[in-house]
Amino acid sequence: MEIPVKNAPTPPDAPDEGSVEERKLRLEREKFDHERQRQQREESSILKRGTTLVTIATCILAAIISVSQFYLQRDKADLESKLEKEKSDRDWKLQAVRIVMDNDKKLFSSDAKERAAAISIIKTALPIDIYNSILGLAATQSSTPEAKAQFRTAQDLHLGSSNAAATPAASAPNPASDISAPTASNVTSIPFHVEAVQLPAKGYKFTISVSADQRTKSLIDRVDYLIDHPTFKVKSYTSLDATSGYSMSYVGWGAVDEVNATVRLKNGTVQTASINMIRELGW
Repeated sequence: MEIPVKNAPTPPDAPDEGSVEERKLRLEREKFDHERQRQQREESSILKRGTTLVTIATCILAAIISVSQFYLQRDKADLESKLEKEKSDRDWKLQAVRIVMDNDKKLFSSDAKERAAAISIIKTALPIDIYNSILGLAATQSSTPEAKAQFRTAQDLHLGSSNAAATPAASAPNPASDISAPTASNVTSIPFHVEAVQLPAKGYKFTISVSADQRTKSLIDRVDYLIDHPTFKVKSYTSLDATSGYSMSYVGWGAVDEVNATVRLKNGTVQTASINMIRELGW
């Protein structure tokens, strides 16, 4: 006869397999949640850095665009101003041509009163730089000393002196003692260059300088300039500066039709030249 066996009671401290599986599952889930949070934090950090970089790039791009627009506007304004000035100059020159053609008989008349009347019309109707050029050209074309003097006196050329490279005429130097210096026959002609730079406020800065090569300049000791024009208080200038091309300059409204230059060479030889600034400038 078989006797039934009762199941032994489970000890209270025996491991619960179901609890172990649940703990494993819970640990896996916690690990998964931790990993997901870590990825979210990394993505958030990357997004923040990307947003910062985009913001910085946007600011830089905006600054570049702003600067570009500023320069474009400035260049546009400069171009418009230049075009407007060129148009104004062209209109004044056309007006000058009409006035001169209408008064050419009086302007080149043998009667001083008729010339004075034409000069008055020209000076009243035209800007100072234009009528100075016209009167200078008229003086150049005049056939009589009286007419030439009248046109030159009517010019308003001189505003002031600006002579960084020229000084008032000094006493004549001693002849050069350089025995090896070439004779004057080796320098048959001393060319000069005339330049006019318009100033922002008023008038021009006119500069006359020797435009010869360095070898020819090395033979020169000094250059004396004489501007015999009624509007000039200081008429004589001397330049000893070889680096500037023995230049002299003045600030004024117009060019002079005759400047006498005396070139003194180191061997004691002297050469003279007459410079027509108006012709050299093409005015």
